[in-house]
Amino acid sequence: MLFKKITNLFFSLKYLKISQIIWRLWLKLDKKIVFDKTEASVNKLVLFSPEFIIHRLSNFSLFNQIYDGKELSDENPLKTYHLNYFDYIHNFELQKGTELIDKWIKENKDTNHISWDPYPISLRVVNWIKFLSINHINNSEIYNSLYQQAFVLYRRREYHLLANHLFKNIVALLFLGFLFNNSKWINWALKELKKQLQEQLTIDNYHFEFSPTYHAIFTKDLLDIYNLLKNNGDGDPQKFVKELEIIIPNTLYWCEYFSENEQYLKINDVNYEGCPTLVELAEYAKLFGISRDEKKGNNHHYPILENSNLILMMYCAEHQPSYNPAHSHDDLTSILLWCKKEPILIDTGNYCYDEAKERDYSRSTTAHNCFTVNSENQSEMWKAFRIGRRSKILQKNISENEISCSHNGYKRFGVNYSRTIKKIDSGFEIIDNFESKNNKSYKIYFHFHPETNLAKIENTLEINDTIRIEFQSNNWSMIETDYYPEMFQKAKKKTVIISGEINEKSHSTIIKVIK
Repeated sequence: MLFKKITNLFFSLKYLKISQIIWRLWLKLDKKIVFDKTEASVNKLVLFSPEFIIHRLSNFSLFNQIYDGKELSDENPLKTYHLNYFDYIHNFELQKGTELIDKWIKENKDTNHISWDPYPISLRVVNWIKFLSINHINNSEIYNSLYQQAFVLYRRREYHLLANHLFKNIVALLFLGFLFNNSKWINWALKELKKQLQEQLTIDNYHFEFSPTYHAIFTKDLLDIYNLLKNNGDGDPQKFVKELEIIIPNTLYWCEYFSENEQYLKINDVNYEGCPTLVELAEYAKLFGISRDEKKGNNHHYPILENSNLILMMYCAEHQPSYNPAHSHDDLTSILLWCKKEPILIDTGNYCYDEAKERDYSRSTTAHNCFTVNSENQSEMWKAFRIGRRSKILQKNISENEISCSHNGYKRFGVNYSRTIKKIDSGFEIIDNFESKNNKSYKIYFHFHPETNLAKIENTLEINDTIRIEFQSNNWSMIETDYYPEMFQKAKKKTVIISGEINEKSHSTIIKVIK
């Protein structure tokens, strides 16, 4: 056990950037904040409102729990974070919204409290600035608080985490820089924006953490930056306006690619709370005459095959970014399946971000439609966000009629593995190839949407009286497992498990999905 902890720590540290380690040490030492007493001058910002559905309520729902704005903390840290984002401020009338902001200012003086973490600061200040600008509010106390929060945020930028956290810092300090005409914040934000746009987007302009909800949030951030720069910037910032006009249509396309029934697909960590819908993003972009790109080919990280009203997607993405794969699940070669756009094979989802059995399960290989050896994960997942040794893709091929991918996730057990999906006359053939230097056991998991009707007939599974799955092996069973429709929600789903033994020969397990 001690050896495993040491190896997990070693392989987690191995991928970190030196700057992450140095910055983490700095943040450990930086406990006392002395505020800048300079009187801040405020610029009037011009913004188009991105808040399209203003409910004007006296309360709001957060993770299916009703709040009225009086609560700013919860036993769960993630819920506390969301309460401090102030996404809900746009639901309230001017007076109530201002009262909620004033309440936060009076009750949050301790800069070491979770509400002063740089991530909630980043979201909160942008929401406050939008609310102030759109409603033409001139309140010196609120502006002074924003200036103090900017001071803390700049001092505690999240270089130890990078990824989506640092991008939120960039967006916030860009808004704050223009609000207070602070060239230091603006110049830092623009410099990092250029760097992070190159780093955080794949060649196809899909967000590199491979989470559909985080990609949608990233797209909203790009639109917010575009909104700010187009209406307030001149000179160098206008270069980014032109660049964003090219990037945003691509990111909107991927939002649609990963959409399902007005939600985003459950791939890796997903958090629908505070995540803009595809319709909201399209409406926001439309304000600037921007629309999504038309279909431009397959995603080589999550390619799709289509055949006879059946759609199959295969996961061919490694844990990214390597220096912070906190939102990755252990799901290489997992598949999703739809029939007439209705989900059949699904991802288990994500229940929480805490160290809990639900978190362990949702990140595990067994929670996905995957092959496993000795009931072990492909990669060594530990804690709530950490990964030790990681599975790597060895070979990947994608064509119009076939997808194949092999990885080294079970090399430590002496097992070589690959999965191939082929189009056949009226469906797909799923072929798992594996070989081992010694005897091992294996299991293959298939998770079905809770609303599917399943009937087991010998080696065939009838689904919704529409399609059937034929198993080459007769050693399979069906059990009930957890399903997480959204965070902090549980349901049950049916899971098929194929079991077998691996000896020193090569093996193939063939599953046919036939319409």
